[in-house]
Amino acid sequence: MNTNKTPDLTIITVTFKSKGVINRCLDSLAADGYLPDGPSSKVEVIVVDSCSDDGTAEEIAAAYPTVTVVPLDENVGFARGCNVGIRRSQSPHVMLLNPDCVVHPGTIAGLLAELDAHPKAAVVGPKLTCESGNPQVSTQNFPTVKQEFARHLAPIAGAIGIKDMGTDQPVQSSAVDWISGACMLMRRDALEDIGLLDESFFLYYEETDWCKRAGEAGWEVRHLPTVSIVHIGGSSVAVSGQETLSGLSLGFYTDSRRIYFRKHYGVHASLAIEAIHASRKLVRVAKSALGMPVGAW
Repeated sequence: MNTNKTPDLTIITVTFKSKGVINRCLDSLAADGYLPDGPSSKVEVIVVDSCSDDGTAEEIAAAYPTVTVVPLDENVGFARGCNVGIRRSQSPHVMLLNPDCVVHPGTIAGLLAELDAHPKAAVVGPKLTCESGNPQVSTQNFPTVKQEFARHLAPIAGAIGIKDMGTDQPVQSSAVDWISGACMLMRRDALEDIGLLDESFFLYYEETDWCKRAGEAGWEVRHLPTVSIVHIGGSSVAVSGQETLSGLSLGFYTDSRRIYFRKHYGVHASLAIEAIHASRKLVRVAKSALGMPVGAW
């Protein structure tokens, strides 16, 4: 056991009305030996609670006394909540883990080994699956105006030769553009070099932005599909009352997409993205009104 006061790994989870769901996550960490077992433990777990009013923080504190619970006075969003936890930590490895994730045995050890094997890797993420075992999108190429056009106005894009790059997932360890924020094992040195998550993003795109900044700073982003976690997905959104599409909050997602494209590609690119999605919505409404199948539109 590590006898130093500073642990080797800090696992940070941001909760918002996650009572019940978070228990499965923490139980899976305990089953794999990644809950603290004392003041000199090799791991610390920090749960940052964004002003839940369902007893989430109290339940965690009572059921998991070795977990550090940080209650906030307001719902500050995912990026800012993660940063609160990161600032409280000092370990060389920091894992951001959604509360609706169940970690399979050996996954964290595999991610740590992958990060240690690639000194220029800023972050590594696992394969994500649904509870059914079906794969989720764990990594993709960086979003661009061209790709948004190909994906959301596919019939027009295809007619002029612009193809969607798709969502095929790697089958072996590889460097990628970005990984899902559901589970990210980050290197402390990279965090200090790149900076924390951009708190302009309340929810969504914060991991994409951080990975893009990592690449621009000369770091590598890696994906390790030989280890996996179950990601239930959308638990905090589901209780927020937000309009959803495939488990995503449309309001948060749209706002973050606008911020991302404006930040990395400029105002004209951001406006182009808005035009693409507005056009898609108009086509869907028109086809529906005419009794036509909406299809991929």
